Amino acid sequence: MVNALRPFDTRQRAVTAIGQVPMLLNGGCAWSAAPQKKREVAGQRLALINDALERVKRGARVETCARLLIAQIGQDDLTMAQAVAIEALGAPSLATIKRWLNAALTAQESGDKALVMPRHTGRVRKDYGWEARAIELFNTPSKAGKNNVAFKLRCEGFETATDSRVASFLGKLPATLGSQSPERIGKHLHQLTHRAFYARDWSSLKAGQMVAGDGHTIDVYLANPVTGRPYRPELTVFIDVYSGYIFGLHLSDSESQVSTMFALSNGISRHQHVPLYAYLDRGPGYRGKMMSGAETGFFARVGIEPIAALPGNPHGKGWIEQFFRILRDNHDKFYGPDYCGNDQAAEVNRRITVEIDSGRRTLPSVQAYAQSLADFIEQYHHKAKPSRNGKTPAQLWAELERNELHLSAADLARPTKVCTVRRQSVTLDGRVYQMLPLAYYDGREVMVGYDLVDDAQVWVSTKAGEHLGIAKLVHKAPVIPASRMDERLLKAAQEKLKRVERKRTEIIARTAPVIDDQTRARQLAESAPALTQGKGETTPLQFVDLELE
Repeated sequence: MVNALRPFDTRQRAVTAIGQVPMLLNGGCAWSAAPQKKREVAGQRLALINDALERVKRGARVETCARLLIAQIGQDDLTMAQAVAIEALGAPSLATIKRWLNAALTAQESGDKALVMPRHTGRVRKDYGWEARAIELFNTPSKAGKNNVAFKLRCEGFETATDSRVASFLGKLPATLGSQSPERIGKHLHQLTHRAFYARDWSSLKAGQMVAGDGHTIDVYLANPVTGRPYRPELTVFIDVYSGYIFGLHLSDSESQVSTMFALSNGISRHQHVPLYAYLDRGPGYRGKMMSGAETGFFARVGIEPIAALPGNPHGKGWIEQFFRILRDNHDKFYGPDYCGNDQAAEVNRRITVEIDSGRRTLPSVQAYAQSLADFIEQYHHKAKPSRNGKTPAQLWAELERNELHLSAADLARPTKVCTVRRQSVTLDGRVYQMLPLAYYDGREVMVGYDLVDDAQVWVSTKAGEHLGIAKLVHKAPVIPASRMDERLLKAAQEKLKRVERKRTEIIARTAPVIDDQTRARQLAESAPALTQGKGETTPLQFVDLELE
């Protein structure tokens, strides 16, 4: 029970600290620390007894002054201030007025106005002994209900833990121990939704200086270009942080380094501008050598400094996450039954494959979705944004001061690797390329740029950036396709087949009996009741094989 008491101790310390904060801020003054309601009541009491108090201070008896005030109240012979006080307080008794007068005299002598305030502190709650255990049971990730906690407490012997008492106690806990506590909803979610959040200030940026990128599986079923089956491609988007303008985008099968490079290349070549920074998550499409390599990575070649977001923190990527939400709510949802977001009616897409096979339903093509997406983004660029002082993303993007690209358009989307020259040739991804000038660089490392679609040649340069020439393909393994994109798809398909084979092996293994027939028969024989034979003689139940004629 040591661990069970810890939450209760934490609660007690929190309640004590909260109660002491106002007093500490006001130098320990009870008047300043009191609730506003109590101070208002004290002021009304003083307004009612003020004249009587002055008489007492001049030598009159408290009893006499109190009776005189009672008579004035009965005859409605009151000042405006007294009438307002009576309306708020109600008509007090003689004993009450005498108590107020004595408290006011003492307050004037000691300088403590708090003595005139109501002294009622409310009902003091009784401790039943199950409070610490109730907090422990309530603050669990399983999110047990209040009545369920009460039932569990009664099962553990706490007879006083009625549903109403437990519910009342748990409902008055501080927020850190209540229904939204870190232990109930998870520490990570609590930090994202309940801890203090400070919005990033984008006002110091300029158009085109920083882009934020992320991938998003679209919420629409499309027809796969190859199989025609339901298909949800990955949309990689880079958005300008300052203006909200969509800098570049790319539709692909899944998030990868290639999709990231194509999305950025799309924006750089289209706008002839290289951003200074790219704000990215730590997904597989951004942390690989093709993108982040110190010498050959895409960011290093074009001159972009990547900034990695904290993992599991969507607040840090609010710019791009907001666009994906706008895309879903204002574009994808209007694809009717082909929309497949988590808020779509479950019955709509329950029999989608059956409807496609029977010809009753046809899914939109990727090309149709891409054209619709382009039209939506054009509208999005010309819609005023309140967060940008009523300006449109297109108006803010027009302020762009271009940072010119030093690479050609062909080199932009051409990945690069470092290779060592051997015998006038370089070996890259199982392919051997050769050219005569490489004889001068035998044993040295060179930069080799390659095409993702055609592997017939590569572009070789020194590490300093001096172009050496184009090396031709002279040999490759017979199973390697000509397109590196096809090779990537083949490898991805092989990995998927491996996962399917592991599932198949698991399913077959589960169908095998855990206990064979002989073992099962022996266990039943050992657990079967004995059969009585004669006087006190017993024999175990025998199992025999029966032959049917």
